[in-house]
Amino acid sequence: MAIEEQVCVIYAGVRGHLDKVDPSKITKFEQAFLQHLKGQHKDILESVRSKNEITAETDAKLKEIVQNFVSSFKA
Repeated sequence: MAIEEQVCVIYAGVRGHLDKVDPSKITKFEQAFLQHLKGQHKDILESVRSKNEITAETDAKLKEIVQNFVSSFKA
């Protein structure tokens, strides 16, 4: 897994967004979330990769993406 992908998955966990996801479904969530990012939000991955950090702008976008994805996630 690329560093920018790891950063986005870890972000979702440490910010508490995965608290509502059943622990037994975290692996499925991770796979689906990364597929979602790669398919619809390549700009987020590219930003993390090129800047080596989560900027304030990227943080706001990533937070919204994670919240929307978690609310619609069905494992």
